[in-house]
Amino acid sequence: MAMELLHELAAHPLPLTVKDEAVAEQIRLLRAANFVAAVTSPPGSSTPFASIFSITRRGREALRLDRERSMA
Repeated sequence: MAMELLHELAAHPLPLTVKDEAVAEQIRLLRAANFVAAVTSPPGSSTPFASIFSITRRGREALRLDRERSMA
């Protein structure tokens, strides 16, 4: 799921802010993997959000590898 979101983020102009808890959780995972530069609300926040500033070099490499796997 998080990789699908990373592909979606790559297609959108950044920065981008989302206010959905489920998406914010996926952004937390992508940030923990160092795939995106982002700020998120704490888990369980009454006002969930995630602001994504960029996809990191590591995130772009993960996207490239994922695309290569899907074409094989």
